[in-house]
Amino acid sequence: MSPNSENSLMVSLQNNEDLPAELREEILADARDSLNEMMAGTDPKFPKIKIAPGGVNNWIIGEEADAKKTFNGLILTNAKANAYWHKEDNTNNPIFLDLPEGNNYELPLCHSFDGITGSRERELVQENGNQVGCFGRCSDCFLNEYGTTVNDSGARGRGKACKNGRRLLVIMDGVEFPFILTLPPTSIKNFDAYVTMLRGKKKPLWSIWTTFALEQVRDGQIAYSVFKPGAPVDIMPNLIVDIYNLRKQFKPQIQTAITEDEFASSVSDDDNESPI
Repeated sequence: MSPNSENSLMVSLQNNEDLPAELREEILADARDSLNEMMAGTDPKFPKIKIAPGGVNNWIIGEEADAKKTFNGLILTNAKANAYWHKEDNTNNPIFLDLPEGNNYELPLCHSFDGITGSRERELVQENGNQVGCFGRCSDCFLNEYGTTVNDSGARGRGKACKNGRRLLVIMDGVEFPFILTLPPTSIKNFDAYVTMLRGKKKPLWSIWTTFALEQVRDGQIAYSVFKPGAPVDIMPNLIVDIYNLRKQFKPQIQTAITEDEFASSVSDDDNESPI
């Protein structure tokens, strides 16, 4: 694994034996300085990896939306990620919040990066005169219970109003910055089984190559794809320090702003997100 693409200027220079060695090193040093200048004072926006809808077993990678059946990556870190988007114009939603009319709240209305503590510490108002939970504690929150999704017609579904996922920072070979991949609820069971297996073997996620594959699942007439990890492969010993440094550098980025498209389910209808 190298932080440089096989077709990058850096690799081309290193392999160009037609250039005098001294000039080659001078240009390489300048290229490294140029890469650092490019990021000075910037807030990097990491590209996303998503599961394509419809059960086609494709990963959609980056802003160019490249479709891949499988890819190999290093998971630098992972975290539970919960998020609730309140639709104030949904008059059919039976979940009532005491938000002032026209309140310009930030979205998501509440989120969590550990699945334990929500970002908004406030009481959740009442439904039919009964308090149904509170923001602040995910385990107590009514919105984090199955059966609280609401479709456009106002009918309850099987899923949770608060979206639950697993957020990963994934380094792909040849790319210096990580991708953000948020696994939807339907993929959590497979991911949890995978990391439990690795924990039993005392293998940190960042120390092995994970094969990211997908398998199709059907729920009635609806097909969707779920994460199916391949056999892990240990990284080469000479990469341990480099990967460890990347993990230290980027680990805090797991708590960058959550966007709604990250939680777009691979299932066409959230009502089909069965309890796991």
